[in-house]
Amino acid sequence: MTYDTVLSMSQRQPIFNRRLFAFEVMQKRIAGNGKSCRQAAQESGVSPATISRCERGMAPDVETFLRLCRWIGAAPTRYILPETSQSVTDDGKTKTKTKQKD
Repeated sequence: MTYDTVLSMSQRQPIFNRRLFAFEVMQKRIAGNGKSCRQAAQESGVSPATISRCERGMAPDVETFLRLCRWIGAAPTRYILPETSQSVTDDGKTKTKTKQKD
């Protein structure tokens, strides 16, 4: 791998929407009568630390991600960003700007 390849990879937009995933993990936990991380972890099949990390915007491994998607009730593709500039507002709604082609 050349330096230019590594550099171009680092300049790409992230493909995983961490903010939306974090928001929805937290929303699912709180919607269940304000469950603790421990209760949510038991329900979802992951550790309490994993719930906490995901709520803080850290990306889980693939197996954990799929497990949490099942728990949330959302398709994993919901959290994959297309080649657009996408952001999540504080209320969990997604704003999208498409890239302009030259």
